[in-house]
Amino acid sequence: MKKLGNWAAALIYVLIGAAAGIVMVRGMRAVLPEDASLARELATLALMLVSFYAAMAVQIAVHEAGHWFFGRLTGYRLVSYRIFSLMWLEDASGLRFCRFSLAGTGGQCLMEPPGEPDSDFPVTLYNLGGSLMNLACAAVCFALYLALPGHALARTLLSVLGIIGVGFAVANGIPLKLNLVNNDGRNAIDLRRDPAARRAFWIQMKMSALTSRGTRLKDMPAEWFAVPDRAGMDNGMIASLAVFASSRLMDERRFAEADALMADILADPGATPGVYMALLKSERLYCELVGPNRPEAVDALLDKAQRRAMKALKGQPSVLRTEYALALLRDDDAGKARTVAQRFDALARQYPYPVEIEAERELMRLADAAKAK
Repeated sequence: MKKLGNWAAALIYVLIGAAAGIVMVRGMRAVLPEDASLARELATLALMLVSFYAAMAVQIAVHEAGHWFFGRLTGYRLVSYRIFSLMWLEDASGLRFCRFSLAGTGGQCLMEPPGEPDSDFPVTLYNLGGSLMNLACAAVCFALYLALPGHALARTLLSVLGIIGVGFAVANGIPLKLNLVNNDGRNAIDLRRDPAARRAFWIQMKMSALTSRGTRLKDMPAEWFAVPDRAGMDNGMIASLAVFASSRLMDERRFAEADALMADILADPGATPGVYMALLKSERLYCELVGPNRPEAVDALLDKAQRRAMKALKGQPSVLRTEYALALLRDDDAGKARTVAQRFDALARQYPYPVEIEAERELMRLADAAKAK
């Protein structure tokens, strides 16, 4: 199902690009006179390409604004709003700017849900709000297109923005299971069908809210971190709770238990989102390095695919912490460790969650202590 979803998503985005390309070529023909110079043609082409990427950024912003709008409409409270790596987070001091990125996502609007974990709180509008807002934006663009006859350039730009809006709405609204994270449409269906999935969703959103206010995982309610049974692991939302359970064990420094749980998840992941799989391997690497530190076990975990994944996830403090431990405890390279520590410090200055930085620094100090033994 994940492979099918990935192919479907890829096809949708290819069609978006193809449709926008056709519109831009026609727009260039309408805008340029027949005797246009090469320089003018190139400048117009550059304008079209810049407009295409700008339209994508606009529709990502619109999509996340849709989650916010329909979330607020149904009782949710804003936690964070992110476009690419630009993030605004609401905490006890108000709204502040920071930097954060997550592989597989162009943006994200996280909100604190109403009610209690086992209550029948609203989920559909919040999850589908992004697609609904993309469609609304596209409708406005096409209406303006019809209202502006004779304005070739404006009509072209409006058409591109509208096409991308429809494409985003389809790509996110049609239920798809994907490698990294399921899309909004899939989440909406899962949450409506399964009370256990809805409870898992509530817990994860609440975790984000509490983390933004300075609460570490080890200090959150223990009942939130119960490991799902085998049947639950076939739902991505529920399976994610097992990942957070291992993260809590890491925060409590119960490394042997965390490693055993992560090994179980990796051996039989069910519907665990792909982005978590790479992070789990990174965590297991750290546990091995500060524990037995067996070269063959480290090499088995750090295969080519994992190295690529850790490179893609270089914006995650936990990944940098593992790279620091690798430099110290596998490579015995103090200079490389200092370089990684500097990258960590640079990331920490704009990272949205200070409590995560605090926890990761503690684990880096444990790597220092393991090196000193």
